[in-house]
Amino acid sequence: MGTTVLVSGEFVDGCCEEMKKVFRLVDRVKGKRGHVAVYSFDLDTKRELDPPEPGSGPSPPTARERAVDRAWRKRARLTSNMYDVLNSDNYYLNMREKYSPNFIDFFNKGLLNYLSGEWAIAKESFDRIKVETGVDDQVSTFILSYMQKHQYESPKNWDGFRPVAGDSL
Repeated sequence: MGTTVLVSGEFVDGCCEEMKKVFRLVDRVKGKRGHVAVYSFDLDTKRELDPPEPGSGPSPPTARERAVDRAWRKRARLTSNMYDVLNSDNYYLNMREKYSPNFIDFFNKGLLNYLSGEWAIAKESFDRIKVETGVDDQVSTFILSYMQKHQYESPKNWDGFRPVAGDSL
């Protein structure tokens, strides 16, 4: 699907209410073993993992700075829930920045129409994401590709779950 982390609805259901909000419902699939909601944990890893240009950016942290950072992270793991830890981490916040409320609104409109079988309307919403938000969302591209195979018309037996081949569920 072109996203960094995919998890099942069952996984998300086991999270605290705050953590549930960081996952994005991206599809519902069905296979031989049942129906599954699929969620994405959106991170723009290219933004954080691209090395800086030589000579630009901050100097590498000193040994003392690294030790202080490790101690802070260890203390945070022991005293905080995951949601608080993530939202106090500048690297995480940087990698989440492009997934703005505006982006999520456009995506959710497309997804709701896709799941309900209104694929022509879903196409319009997914197509607008890049234009309106500047985000090249691979999940939207994946769903558009799937709908295109059906000429943007949901199958007659569409129940809001995309069939997956084989025994992958």
